[in-house]
Amino acid sequence: MNDDLHVSSTPGTDDAKDGQGREREMRLLAERFRDYAEISPQWFWEYDRDFRYTYVSTRGLEFYGISEADVVGRSRGEMVARFIVPIDKEDAARHEAEILAHLPFRNYRYILRRPGMPDSYLVTSGKPFLNADGVFGGYRGVSIDITEQVKAETQLRAAIEAIEDGFAYFDSEERFVLCNSKYLDFYPKAARILQPGTTFEEIVRNGITRGLVRAATPSIDEYVQRRLAQFRTGTETFDGQIDDGRWLRIQDRKTADGGTACFRVDITDLKKREATLMRAR
Repeated sequence: MNDDLHVSSTPGTDDAKDGQGREREMRLLAERFRDYAEISPQWFWEYDRDFRYTYVSTRGLEFYGISEADVVGRSRGEMVARFIVPIDKEDAARHEAEILAHLPFRNYRYILRRPGMPDSYLVTSGKPFLNADGVFGGYRGVSIDITEQVKAETQLRAAIEAIEDGFAYFDSEERFVLCNSKYLDFYPKAARILQPGTTFEEIVRNGITRGLVRAATPSIDEYVQRRLAQFRTGTETFDGQIDDGRWLRIQDRKTADGGTACFRVDITDLKKREATLMRAR
């Protein structure tokens, strides 16, 4: 007998073993996902192409104070009407448009309102998935409670607002994050561009182009580059005059995380006294 033709197993046995192995892998994967879902501080959800919930992890059920039977099979619209209050109507409208267009979305914030309980702030992100036919099958996503974060942000903004001088903060990539109303009082015409994400260079260039800052410089580019150098040094203090004639003492200070805290102090009265003294002399 030719040993090369010897078969040591029954036909179909290897396929059966492979099938059993794949089944074990799928079971292990499902168990692993359930474990992660149970211990995670966030929760996972899924709804089908008709926007009816097919799954919500235990963490989400506990947070909402409902059972699986209360949500699975119910429409997203029904659950939104029952529990959700939008923070911003325009933002909520954009979010609804994304959902209807089957687009992915990230970090949509909203308020969760439950009877007899304080409001909570949540953030959610979702991604559409395709079914076996390659067409839209629904959404899978994740949500998390950010109530404590929102409280901290509110307290921080209140503290910043209490500062008597103008204050603004830029992140480590020189993008505008926030400012107080005093800062806006100095630059009211720049309110349109003072939006989160706008770079410091864009704000400076806009200010000098529109005449919001009085600067004795031969070119806009020269002023912008000089101002960027001062900003990036993060140690200089100098005086500048704005378009309404007021004088500001300008200080930009680097923070430990690489951001920049900007202070603007109105020294107009000081400048007037200095001018009076100069005339007297």
